[in-house]
Amino acid sequence: MNSQKVSNGIAISLVAGMFLTVAILFYFWFFEKPFLEFKNIPFPPKLAQVLPGEIVPLSIERCNNDKQPRNYLSTHSLLNVETGQPILLPDVKVMIEPGCTTATSLLNRVPPEAPPGKYLVFGTAEVHGTIRDFYIDWRSEEFLVIAKPPIAPPMMVVVPAPQRKVK
Repeated sequence: MNSQKVSNGIAISLVAGMFLTVAILFYFWFFEKPFLEFKNIPFPPKLAQVLPGEIVPLSIERCNNDKQPRNYLSTHSLLNVETGQPILLPDVKVMIEPGCTTATSLLNRVPPEAPPGKYLVFGTAEVHGTIRDFYIDWRSEEFLVIAKPPIAPPMMVVVPAPQRKVK
């Protein structure tokens, strides 16, 4: 009889533990929110036009809703709006302090070989939660990439030779 009570107690504890585990997983899966929040998508560029090879500075308002500094990985691509042709840029690992900040991102360099046209920068921030990852898409407003002015050839200046006096 005593072993029957122990077995029942163990079974009840196992069922309660499994129920609690499922409830916690359910809570984190359906109710956990990412710590990162972007406030101003699409991000405005600080320059309306840039040259190939230059950086596109973006004004980014973001919040870390956690109580400690956190990291996230951000993909970056440049999209030619007129042709639909994307240009992959390097991924970046970003650290953000708790609270909300406005920062100027200087990570997006237009490749030197990019043709002139209308572009925007877009990507995805990968945020690690407690039991799952979140993917937050972002993009910038459009900006122009203008052609580099042609380099003028060096000017040749002809200087007359000094005249010799003949006796």
